[in-house]
Amino acid sequence: MAVVAIVLTLLPLAAPAALAYRMPARTWQDWAVRLWPFAALVVYLQPTGTFPYHAFQGLAIPLSILAVTGVVSVWPRPPVAAVAAALAVMIVPGTIHKFDVAVESVRAAGDPYFVFRGEQQAMDALAADPRPGGVLAPAYDGHMLPYKTGREVYVGALSWTPDWDLRVRLTQRLFEQGMRVPQARHFVRATGARFVFTDCRPGLRDLEADLRPLIESVRRFDCATLYVLRRHPGTVLVGD
Repeated sequence: MAVVAIVLTLLPLAAPAALAYRMPARTWQDWAVRLWPFAALVVYLQPTGTFPYHAFQGLAIPLSILAVTGVVSVWPRPPVAAVAAALAVMIVPGTIHKFDVAVESVRAAGDPYFVFRGEQQAMDALAADPRPGGVLAPAYDGHMLPYKTGREVYVGALSWTPDWDLRVRLTQRLFEQGMRVPQARHFVRATGARFVFTDCRPGLRDLEADLRPLIESVRRFDCATLYVLRRHPGTVLVGD
């Protein structure tokens, strides 16, 4: 099924791009653009790596160049109307789909498209804090904390977080569902975090009572909370 999806996705560009391979490759750039699609497919299909979808997404660049080259080789001066229609077919449906995905993501609160005032204040305080160290936060916050504060997070984007599924489940249990107190304290210490960040979404737990022996200070910013943890031998002090 995956192979069928790949073929159907690539076909609108791959079919005209195939025409370009009839023409000789005279320069290094000609060779590079012809080899790029095959190299990207190898990266996408090989069993290791963090996020092979990026290689697949990048196929649009070489295939677009080859498609134009291939079409012009057999149809040197296509009518403007034909070019406009082809571009509309290639661009409009995908753009509509992307807008729909963005709307659904906003409604589901899957990503931090909107940052509340309290969250921004908490992140400003975290960025200004001179003490080094990473942040333990829900996966939702992991998308914005690194670039907003310059700090590493325990769980961030899927493409660069080790054991992403496991880390998401653990943080969900801590921040949303609740862990037994000994388990929560053990988990927080094991992450090596110096800070714990809780955003403004409803339903997140107040961790002050559960983590009290680990906490150095608690700062509340309207609906967001920043916990500073005491240093211990396992604390990862990034930048120290």
